[in-house]
Amino acid sequence: MTQAQDESLDQIIAAIQKGTRRVNEREALAIAGTLYTRHRYGQAINVCNQMLKQKPALAEAHSILGVSFAALGKRKEGIDAIRQAIAHSGNVASYHSNLGEIYRQDGNHADAINSLNRALELDPDNFHAHNNLGIVRFESGAYEQAVEAYRKAIALHPAFPEAYNNLGNALRKVGELDEASEAYHAALALRETYPEAYNNLGTLLREQHKPDQAEVAIRKAISLNPRYLEAHNNLASIYHSEERDVDALRQLAEALKLEPQNARSLLLTARIQAKRNAYDLAEKACLFVLDKEPGNGEALTVL
Repeated sequence: MTQAQDESLDQIIAAIQKGTRRVNEREALAIAGTLYTRHRYGQAINVCNQMLKQKPALAEAHSILGVSFAALGKRKEGIDAIRQAIAHSGNVASYHSNLGEIYRQDGNHADAINSLNRALELDPDNFHAHNNLGIVRFESGAYEQAVEAYRKAIALHPAFPEAYNNLGNALRKVGELDEASEAYHAALALRETYPEAYNNLGTLLREQHKPDQAEVAIRKAISLNPRYLEAHNNLASIYHSEERDVDALRQLAEALKLEPQNARSLLLTARIQAKRNAYDLAEKACLFVLDKEPGNGEALTVL
């Protein structure tokens, strides 16, 4: 996305609103889809709502509306909108796939699986649906089934870095660490600027007792995304395991700037401060955790 492209899109939208430019249905849907892909979700919603006033049964507008709502965290509205898309055009695989992904985000794995299976009945080659099904299986603890789903997604679409990264996570869970490493490297070969894959590779390297290589990988993840909380915590954990507690505390301070009440950051801070006999600082960190999670056993143990 370039500034010129954004300006051009803004000019088109302004002209439509002023009534100096008319667009047909296909053009309006293209504008809404472009706004969604550029993360301009509120504007995508506005365009879709304008279309639906004119044509309430326009399934594709309901679909774009649904994924835009979901991207803003409004999952109920997203589910309702995509259900409307399916009610008007029930044989579009992507609608069922998108609905399954929103159900997953909402923690409703049963309906997510039903929707994704329906998507695959309509389009067995829908690699996004296979990948999303793998994510649901992974989150449900069905790691072997997740591996199978991710492999199907990759077979259908080999240039799919997210699926390789997800496959690496699932392979780690079933103890196939060498294959997991290959999957992460495949993801990075497809996308060199992929912080999640670097972070996951670093976590794997730590499990393989390669702390120096793990540190390099996780530092790379942070350089690509300085606001990557999990990577900051993972790097601090590596430092702590190597008794580099000053480095660990420095990294934890960065993590807590991003999320001041992050339990993982606070608990590791508390353990390190207690080890350093800084009991007042350890207590303070634990009390922050207990304020949010009164029954947190680790915080009570440190106290």
